[in-house]
Amino acid sequence: MPAFCNNVRMTGMDVVTEGANTDGVDPDSTWNMYIAENTISSGDDCVAIKAGRDWSGRMVNISTRNILIEKNDFQAGHGVSIGSETSGWIEDVVIRDSNMSGTDRAVRIKSARGRGGGARNITYENMQGEVDEAISLTLNCES
Repeated sequence: MPAFCNNVRMTGMDVVTEGANTDGVDPDSTWNMYIAENTISSGDDCVAIKAGRDWSGRMVNISTRNILIEKNDFQAGHGVSIGSETSGWIEDVVIRDSNMSGTDRAVRIKSARGRGGGARNITYENMQGEVDEAISLTLNCES
């Protein structure tokens, strides 16, 4: 995680997970987070940016915003995902200057009907490496 946090800095870490649904880092309903110079290898999303799920997420209605993700090495996993929990909105996220060395997707945005909220002002820039899919949009995500 972090969840329901403000002013979080995650730098210089090695995050390694294996197995289904084992995300590396999941900022959820968090503001002002800096994720840099990490190596992340995951059985699912390397980073999954979330903002509350379904009815309870809409009731709490706390967005995730002002996230800067840069200079990371993303290895196994799905790279940096937006969603699938988006009830409180995800806004003002920059993912840049990072290497994808083994991830299957570079850009992944996922949600489902009924999740509410959404995402806006998301920037991916200067991502390098080899991936199976450059961009993946899933609008019927059930996880």
